[in-house]
Amino acid sequence: GDCDATLDYMLNALPQHRDEKGAWRRFPFFFTLLALIELDLPRAQQELEYALPECERKRKRLKPADDISLRRIAVLDRVLEACN
Repeated sequence: GDCDATLDYMLNALPQHRDEKGAWRRFPFFFTLLALIELDLPRAQQELEYALPECERKRKRLKPADDISLRRIAVLDRVLEACN
């Protein structure tokens, strides 16, 4: 269906939009991570592995100051768990 087509488009587009720093141009970092975590697909795992070093950097710097930082920490922790 349409959802599958959108998902395929996103997964195919992500490698082309890598910024070589662990994130993607045109795709919001934390929303993209959250989507990838939920997908049990090899291509999603590959993108999580690509983002892992940036996730580790952000996780070390991020302090639990407010709701947004707590949510971001939770996403990063899930990525770190999924990649280790």
